[in-house]
Parts: sequence; structure tokens; C-alpha cells
Amino acid sequence: MSSEPAIKVQNLTKRFGATVANEGIDLTVGAGELHGLLGENGAGKSTAIRAIAGSVAPDEGTIAIHGRSLPLGSPVAAIRAGVGLVAQHFALVETLTVWENIALGVEPGRWGLLDRSRARRHAGSLIDQIGADLRIDDRIEDLTVGNRQIVEILKILGRDSRVLILDEPTSTLSPVESERLFAFLRRILDGGTTVLLVTHRIQDILDYADRATVLRQGRVVHRSQRGTWNENELVDAIVGETNVERNVFASTSGSRLQLRAAGLSTNQAGIRNLDRVSLEVDEGTLVGVAGVAGNGQETLIRTLAGLVPHEGRIVLADTDITDHTAGQRRRDGVAYIPEDRHAEGMVAPFSVVDNVVLGNHTRYGHRFLLDRNRVRRRSAELIQGYNVRGSGLDAPMAALSGGNQQKVVVARALSSQPRLVVAAQPTRGLDIGAAAEVRRKLVEVAQRGGSVIVTSADLDELFDLCHRIVVLYAGRVAGQLGRNAFDTGKVARMMTVGRDSL
Repeated sequence: MSSEPAIKVQNLTKRFGATVANEGIDLTVGAGELHGLLGENGAGKSTAIRAIAGSVAPDEGTIAIHGRSLPLGSPVAAIRAGVGLVAQHFALVETLTVWENIALGVEPGRWGLLDRSRARRHAGSLIDQIGADLRIDDRIEDLTVGNRQIVEILKILGRDSRVLILDEPTSTLSPVESERLFAFLRRILDGGTTVLLVTHRIQDILDYADRATVLRQGRVVHRSQRGTWNENELVDAIVGETNVERNVFASTSGSRLQLRAAGLSTNQAGIRNLDRVSLEVDEGTLVGVAGVAGNGQETLIRTLAGLVPHEGRIVLADTDITDHTAGQRRRDGVAYIPEDRHAEGMVAPFSVVDNVVLGNHTRYGHRFLLDRNRVRRRSAELIQGYNVRGSGLDAPMAALSGGNQQKVVVARALSSQPRLVVAAQPTRGLDIGAAAEVRRKLVEVAQRGGSVIVTSADLDELFDLCHRIVVLYAGRVAGQLGRNAFDTGKVARMMTVGRDSL
């Protein structure tokens, strides 16, 4: 193994106008090391890793890979040096298959002809190594968000990158998928590959990392290594405070039925993602939906929001909304927080103000005229109330960090005082403090008499937040547990084998 560090960053500084994203960052990552990079949303993590990958040109500083200096702002030079970045936001061609996406840009062949057999074998070998539940001929548009994340990782691993930068790789993965991913990462680490892991999941760092660096407000504020750290120390370094509330359970629930869903079934491209699912939710109740990715959780949320054709009946309070469109259900009082904010929750080039008003135009105007002053006042209130950090109301959503984008999406959804919130992974990709804020907002919905149905790959989050957990397996309800009966083992068995007993 080389004595030179795999990554050596010195005095990295990057400004965007008056905003200092990175200030004098020094970062050293040893060869064959899994190094965690932590920090709140907007702390400068994304800017730092994009600088290492060459997609952002720093104003000051130097970057060296295995002892060789890189020209700043050159992604080609970074790729040639063996740097591979798996971004938090997908760059897949949805109409192509898994193997075609893995081969894209590095197509094997000769004389301009694609060697399809070789490309398919290569993709299949990568899938087998990581133990992913994928088929090489699966189309990207048919995959769950978690499996799309895995394909992104496979794309980079298939290009022989020696320095792998992963931006929130486990944020969409189930616990089983995460364990498989880290088992694979350990194998390639043992072979000399280096991994720089950006994550909000402190447990991933405690379980798998060799060392960790924490950024806050663009600066390095903490460094530690395995054997010397603990969870509280890392939390304090990330948020700069010691009182970050995790358990925000709403202790009371109503007795009046808010939602009755009976016999919900869906058929998408011949696949029955939901199979006769029935669910009742009272006023003031938070219900968690658990399951291994691809077992119907996202489909249930989208079905309740009116985005998926379905069989069965849905009654909200005393109104049958079965045949209502998504827009009608929104007016009925159903708020939807999507799993993929970029695909369904925002328009990246639009300003923060324009994104706040999306879908709510009739609330801010008369007939065909929009009251822009009213929109700006309400947007300012929401931005302040949700602690959205950015360059102002007129900044494009694309300029915000992923966590701050998610806060805008959540703020817009909850601003209408909905009766029912259906939320798919609402804290995915958020730092500890921001995730706690979102959970508190969901609890506030329940406390004023609304109801919440929420999915999460983090069982601890569902245990903290919910009155009841419903487990889906193969599109069916495998079981339900009330708060007094929450048990990780029981939920895990229902998630993996479809029943409580083995």
C-alpha cells in the first residue's frame, strides 16, 4: 500500500458570492481507509467533495491524489487519477436497463461496436459481488429508489476507481441493503481502494469508518478515529449543541376515524405492488409503514396521494375520495411529501418562492392573478419557520443544499394545514438537527388533530415517532404493532419473511 495518502486537501476555500462554502479545509484520507465526512446540511460537505472530484474549482488550496497534484476544477483529471464520485442525486437514464447504465460511457468493444455480452457479464459480476437484488435487464424506471442508488454505485465501481467518494449512499437503503453495501465496501477497502463517505447516519461512522472529519459552517471543527469517538461527541461537533431531540413522540391520539383505506390493490406494468391492503388511521395519529425496499411502501404513499390508479376504496373523514385526482385530494386535505424530491417535489431552476407556491396557486391569488407580495410574505415565514439556509427567496432551488431543498418541500406540504400527511422518507438525507425539525413538524400535525402516514428505512425513527407501525411484505400487510409492542426483532421478521414467527 502506498505511503502517500489517497486524498490530501490543503487550505481548500470556495466562495459563492458573499457565501463562504469552504474555508481553509485540510483533509487527509489514507489509502485503503474508510473516512467519514460529517456535518449539517449546508456545512460545506458537498462543495468539498465536488472540488475533489473536479466539478467545482476552489478559489484557494491544493488537492493531491496518491501524491500527485490535481489541476483544480478538472473532472477529467480527477477521473484519470482514479477518483469516482457517486452523487446524492441520480444521473441514470431511466429508459435504459441496469447493464446499459453501468456500461454507459465505458462501453466495451472494438472498432466502434459494443460487445454486449462482455458488458452484460461485467454488470452481472458487479451485482453478484455486492449481493444486490437486481437483474441486469431491469429498466431503471421500474426500480425502487434504493436500487437506483445501488446502480449508481455500481457504475463507479465498474470503472476501476481507486478513490471512491460516496454522498449519502445509505440514505435510501434498507438496513439489509446497507449491510450488504458495507460488506462489499470492506472487501474493496481490503484491496486498497479508498472510500470517502459523506453521511448523516452517525451509526454508519461508528460501525464502519476508520476516521472521521466534521465540518460546520464551512470549516473543520472536529477530527477523530476509531477507538476514540462516541456518538454524543460526534453529535455535539456536528450541530454545535448538546440538546438535539430525537424522540418526539406525540403521546396523545384521537378517537375519531380520519382515514379508512379498504382493499387497495395496484397493477403497474403487470406487477401487483399493493395486494388488498387495508388501513385505518385515527385523528391525531402517526402511523409508520415499514418494509424492505420494493415491498409496496412507496406505492402505498403514492396511491393515497392519488398518483397511482388503484382498486379498493379510500374515505377521508366522511368523504369518499376514491375517484378523486391528486389535485382534488390535495384540496380535500391530503398533503404529499415524495420520496424523490427532484422528480416530484421541486423544480430546480425555479426560485424558492416559486417552489413554495407550486400546487397552491389558488391560495395566493384571485382568478388568474397571483398576489406576489402575499406569496413572498408567506414564503419568508416558512423559510424562517423551517430554518432554511440559502441565498434568499429568489435563489434557485438548485443552489440550496439537499437538506434545505427538502425543508422547502416539507414546508410547502404542511403549510396548508392538511388533514392527512402521506410522507415517503421525509428525513432522508437530512442532518441530525434538520431531521429532528421535520419530525417535530409531523408531530405538530398530529397534535392539532391531523394524521400522518410515514415511511422510513430507519426503524429507530419509526419507533421514536409513531403510535403504530404497519409492515408490508410483497405488497401485503404482514402485521401491525402498537407502540407498547414495538420490537425490532418482530418487525425485522415481518419485513424479511412476511410473518412474526420463523
